Amino acid sequence: MVLLETLEIQPEAARLLVIDAQNDVCHDNSAYADSISGDSVRRDVCPIQEAVTDHLIPFLNRARSHGLPIGFVQSVYQLGQYSHSGISPKWLTVDPDLKDPEWRIRIYMDMPVQNEPSFQKDTQETFTYKGTDNGLAGWLGEAEDILVAGFTTDGCVNKGVYALLERGYLPVVLEDCVATSGHKIRTAHLATLEGYRHHEIIRVVNSGNIVF
Repeated sequence: MVLLETLEIQPEAARLLVIDAQNDVCHDNSAYADSISGDSVRRDVCPIQEAVTDHLIPFLNRARSHGLPIGFVQSVYQLGQYSHSGISPKWLTVDPDLKDPEWRIRIYMDMPVQNEPSFQKDTQETFTYKGTDNGLAGWLGEAEDILVAGFTTDGCVNKGVYALLERGYLPVVLEDCVATSGHKIRTAHLATLEGYRHHEIIRVVNSGNIVF
């Protein structure tokens, strides 16, 4: 078990990776917001929005002030890709019928600033897009500590954390900068974080307790 109250980070040897913090997961007007889950519960994105405004954006600003490289990943579903699994074909797609076709996959609240890259990825594969390398591995390079934020905790964040592990990186999950829809905050969200706390390598820490 790795339990941390504080963690010292060397910005030149670390990266911050923000996973799937995009409009169609976070925004009130998204396909995800108010949709019905597989267990017939309405999905409430308020916990995700609160994690962004109360914790993620302040940490992004602090990380930038210390020169920590920041990158974003965006899931992109193909229309109809999950037609038999209950996932809406509209989620996380580029929609040519919209005035802004990229709106669904655009990073929420325009969080990236100049020179902060975004990597499009296949839904369940953090390091590929359309089956080929998406450039994320090259950007991570030889960094040791990979700080992880994003949504959803038990979904794409969890996939990303274990994908990082498989490639030899040392994930650090920022527990206040990850969230999922309201109906799972007290169940799957907390269970996923607890699993990380009992892992031999994965570390969990509050973003306010990162020391640069």
